[in-house]
Amino acid sequence: MTAFPSNEEDANLMMAASQAHIPTDKATSKAAADSTNNSNTDALARSNLLRLETTELIKEATLHLHPNGNDSSIHYEAKWAPTVRGYVSNLSSVLSALEGCTLSPEVCLMSSSASGGGGVKEKGMEQLNGGGGVESTKYRVPLQSDKFLKSLPGGSAAAAGTPWTFPFSGRVKVLPIGSYAHIGNAGLTNRHANGNVVPTLDLAVLVKGGDGDDDAFVGGKDYLNHRFTDKQNILAVHIAKQLSHKKHRSKIGSVHLTRVFGDSRKVALLLTPPTMENDDKKKGTNKKKKRKKGDNDDSISGEKMKNKLRFHVFQSWIPISRLFPNRSNNRGAGKPSSAESTDVNHRPTPHYNNALSESLHLQSTTNLISDTISNTFFGSNAVATPTTAFHETLLLIKIWALQRGLLRGHDSFTTSTIALIL
Repeated sequence: MTAFPSNEEDANLMMAASQAHIPTDKATSKAAADSTNNSNTDALARSNLLRLETTELIKEATLHLHPNGNDSSIHYEAKWAPTVRGYVSNLSSVLSALEGCTLSPEVCLMSSSASGGGGVKEKGMEQLNGGGGVESTKYRVPLQSDKFLKSLPGGSAAAAGTPWTFPFSGRVKVLPIGSYAHIGNAGLTNRHANGNVVPTLDLAVLVKGGDGDDDAFVGGKDYLNHRFTDKQNILAVHIAKQLSHKKHRSKIGSVHLTRVFGDSRKVALLLTPPTMENDDKKKGTNKKKKRKKGDNDDSISGEKMKNKLRFHVFQSWIPISRLFPNRSNNRGAGKPSSAESTDVNHRPTPHYNNALSESLHLQSTTNLISDTISNTFFGSNAVATPTTAFHETLLLIKIWALQRGLLRGHDSFTTSTIALIL
């Protein structure tokens, strides 16, 4: 191993680079300036200064919250990590107690427009306008499927007396996904490296998908014409109503509807834990206390994180060939969508197919990234410490993308896509 240059050598390198002679001739002045800049960059790269700055940035930005705490991870976890695990456990117990029911678009009706004049307005259940469906202003979430449009007044399904309904068995499973589930929390950063916004931990609410199963939530031709996303959004509103009940507020906190990375077709639930929500409210009434020396983001008080519930299926029931970019799965209203119709008569829908694929393979993508980290850096060891080059590189690229507005927007990078590229 080559020893790093001493501080005296660093000073000499940077002094020599700063005293380089620049000719007055314009033709040679630009070339000389470029040469000087290259010399300065080379001097900085060979010095300890860049290494120290990078090491300090990684140290300040890294956040560790392991879903399954063990003895090997406690010494470098955040102090409030057990609180996060307790909250996720309470959330799983509440969702596991859901009862089976029949869902329909009426679940998403706004309280003021619901028939019968009843309904309770849940806290945080603001309307998300999709900007494109018939009478979309009356619904909390955007609904765009052909079956929903037919169930509206004047539609063929309504005329036949068969509104669009589908069963929900009540059986769901909650699993961590994304950076929260990666080995060593690859890509998870604290507030300082997250645009001064508290980190959001992604959790997947998984339902069954397939044909011939009574518990299956989706199946058959549900991948056509936004049927799958409509079912996801209706289920999201149904679960939001259940979590917003008064008996669950002490465990769950507040529930809000939100878009998934700016995509109006996909709806998720944003949960704020109750203890952190109460602490955040107290800040408005009490005087702001001065931050004591030694305090950091590891303290338990205050709002430290949020949870985002995203709705997916256990395993894909869609034929792989239907997800190819040259296939047509969103054929529009009034066009045939039966099995006899061929894709030759329709335009390809690569973006719609990609959205389907992303929803179906989010859990497998998380497992792929974790397996790659484990096999590359730790062999057969499942326990990993967050000191690998992969973790550091992913964190630096994430900060770089966030500073330039290239992260977590519609059709932009996410932490998982950056990890896949690496």
